[in-house]
Amino acid sequence: MTKKVLDANFFQDSALEDYLSTDPQNFVVFTDVACMEAYKGNALVSIQKSLGIVSRYPAQVVVLKPTREIIKNQHATGVTSGVALEDPNQTKGFRQFCDYVRLAGAGNHQLAAQVLALGCEASRHFELMRDASPEVVAGIEEVSASLRPDHLRSLKKREPLSHEAAEEMIQQILLLAAWFMKKHPDASAVPQNGDELRGSYIFRYSVAAYLLAMRWISDGGAKTVKPENLRNDVVDMTYVAYATFFDGLLSRDKKATEIYEEARFLLDEVFVSEP
Repeated sequence: MTKKVLDANFFQDSALEDYLSTDPQNFVVFTDVACMEAYKGNALVSIQKSLGIVSRYPAQVVVLKPTREIIKNQHATGVTSGVALEDPNQTKGFRQFCDYVRLAGAGNHQLAAQVLALGCEASRHFELMRDASPEVVAGIEEVSASLRPDHLRSLKKREPLSHEAAEEMIQQILLLAAWFMKKHPDASAVPQNGDELRGSYIFRYSVAAYLLAMRWISDGGAKTVKPENLRNDVVDMTYVAYATFFDGLLSRDKKATEIYEEARFLLDEVFVSEP
């Protein structure tokens, strides 16, 4: 069985059809962000286009719990497996959800109103993410200021990092994860168990966010990135973080795919599980 996280930009890609039709054991994983992105634009039209391919393979779709619920559960129980992220009720009900979407598009006014309401909620969520981009920029600039000049030069030239730079990277990722956990309303204390920390969503998001920050810094700094692109990059890192719990990422975004591979390497070779 193969489970890959589905980026919203892959919803209508022919490669998605190939992936699902080739083997009934090939599954796609829907995150809460992917669900919201499916409504972007004209919700009634967008949601039908977004689900056009996957609705033909509803038994091969896994739906995750909301991110806040996942974070809360992980910090309360210490359970961090990919299976624990899955929402069995939404997964089981995905086929019926697709039927409701078709009925909404066919003129069922009650269902159409529900779809439009969900579309408005999704739009507000992404507007808030865009408006929060200045805070993200400030965080990236703070990371940049803490890097030694020789490390920064290596990043800008895409050169391998020295041992000292690699050690600095590890420390900064750990500090970033601690900062995120302190700020998040659903996280408690930083897990003291190494496996629990490594397996937490916030830690894996921190790894992805740090790698993204390094790219921004090497390309001239986050201040040169448009707010819309900042928001899109931050959203993409949620896909990357979730993909590390499963078997990969289905995305048309080259940067997100590369960062996923880098994050996977760090988790497997640097932040290794305890024996």
